Amino acid sequence: MNALLAPPSLHPVEVIAPDPQCAALLLQYASPAFPAELVTGVPLLVRLQPQQSETRWVIEFLALIQRWMDAAPLPCAKVLYGGRSYLIRSSIDVARFVVAD
Repeated sequence: MNALLAPPSLHPVEVIAPDPQCAALLLQYASPAFPAELVTGVPLLVRLQPQQSETRWVIEFLALIQRWMDAAPLPCAKVLYGGRSYLIRSSIDVARFVVAD
């Protein structure tokens, strides 16, 4: 295939897991939608590889992270993608913040 016609390569998405149990849960939830692997070390990472060149994978990823945070339960998740880091807050944590305000 001509390099000019090849779809753009997607960066892996890395999610920092607070402990091995949370990492295992995320791997379980991610496996139907994303190839995933555990990267041991400090911090413990779950690396997901988006397979679609369209941006639809982002919506699937955010839904996955929300489901994982609700089940764990975690107040937030730190995500690394394309040389940047993102903090995603759970809907439960945001609701508590709004009620407290």
